[in-house]
Amino acid sequence: MKDGVVWRLLRTTGLIWALVRLCASAEPKVPFCRKGHGAAVAHFGAQGYQMLVFGGKGHDWRIASKGTVFLSDLWALQMELDDDLDSVATFHWTQLKPPGAIPVSRWKMAMSGANSSRAVAVMGGDHHQSAKVNRNDTWFYWPALNRWQPLHAIGEQPKPRRAHIALETPSGLLVHGGKFSGKQCLADVRILTVEYDAQGISSDVAPSWRAGASFPDKCRWGAAAALLRIGEDTRLAQQGDRYAIEKAVGNGTATVMALFGGRRVRKDDAYHYYDDLWFYYLEEDRWELGNPDRGARPQARDHHSMNYVADTKTLYVFGGRLAESAEASSVLNDLWAIPLREVTVDGHVRVQAGSWQRIEAASSIPQSRFLHTGSVWYGPNGTSDGALVIFGGEHIKKSGGNPKLNDAWLYLPSKQIWTVISVNGCNAGDDGYPRGLSISMSLFEAFAAVILVAGISWLVCQQWAHRREYSPIEDEDEEF
Repeated sequence: MKDGVVWRLLRTTGLIWALVRLCASAEPKVPFCRKGHGAAVAHFGAQGYQMLVFGGKGHDWRIASKGTVFLSDLWALQMELDDDLDSVATFHWTQLKPPGAIPVSRWKMAMSGANSSRAVAVMGGDHHQSAKVNRNDTWFYWPALNRWQPLHAIGEQPKPRRAHIALETPSGLLVHGGKFSGKQCLADVRILTVEYDAQGISSDVAPSWRAGASFPDKCRWGAAAALLRIGEDTRLAQQGDRYAIEKAVGNGTATVMALFGGRRVRKDDAYHYYDDLWFYYLEEDRWELGNPDRGARPQARDHHSMNYVADTKTLYVFGGRLAESAEASSVLNDLWAIPLREVTVDGHVRVQAGSWQRIEAASSIPQSRFLHTGSVWYGPNGTSDGALVIFGGEHIKKSGGNPKLNDAWLYLPSKQIWTVISVNGCNAGDDGYPRGLSISMSLFEAFAAVILVAGISWLVCQQWAHRREYSPIEDEDEEF
């Protein structure tokens, strides 16, 4: 029976309106499957620290069965480990719906903590499926106030960009690199100084942008970066709340950005991928190449994640893409670690990198992906040993197709194991919990009835979506 015939038949009954109301009121229980989103950890008062996820490009099943849209939704992940500290005991996703103005939907933005993770900041990104029309706006979300706040700063504004870096600093934010327009990439460093108060961004002192020293090598986008706080003054803070960021005092403390990977377009229009490690010293406004010896190291890549775990002084790199071909072998799920130590050079504290080591986890591991996010998790109180949280991204199947993901994984360095937080599920009703594979015969009839109603509901939802004249973005042949 054709869709139109079914629609006319159902329309003559009261069932159709009930199903339409069901479609219109359906709300996701977990974030939509997505890529190119942002993620950062923030403090929620008595509820402790939670991981926030914002935006990206993904599949909204409420309005179409396929295709992707730019997203502007905001989610919080709350979780706790079990007593053995080797698996997640509880987790809960909550969609936050702050009143008032919110950032426009976008992907490939940069997102970081702000004000010692009492807020998160979102900067830049793309809303128009083209690097020719990027954004340079900055927004802060305050969990305690449940509201977004746009930044209005003086000074030369950063250029619009996507696939760039933004990191929290003791005095504000650090923005670096990314793609500007067409094939143009950026090598600049932009530093935001901002004061905060109980209501968010302070109105007493105007936030201001200034320029830092540009990257000394070729510009790139899709790199990953992490913030390091090193020196004597940071060790006491690490014994307490590890998300707290204190301002540097003298030469004994340094704020450092570690930068790895990325890509750029060569003159022959082919992509060149990078595998070098750099350090930028904020207080000195100085870049240094931090590569260790030419031993084993991660393959050159972009759209990966890199995080720094303060209690072990170790950088971790996970996943990413190493070639532009749409093949499964182009996407990675490897995990690499490199220890860092502090040295003093001419009275200034410096970072010295050890040797890269590939981690062979004693557990199942996440599937390969790129355009995902990685965050450091120090527990709800910010005092636990550091762990990594990987969320979402895009996977390329051997059989073709690039499915978006919404699973969340936790990596525990102390045990060298991965554990699933929330399983992948891109459809209505998915809640992040694994589904059983068998159904008892006593439930067979009820199950069959549910399948029948679900089938009719799906058809109605599709018809309803088309009647809203929704046009999804096609991912085929897109510029990743």
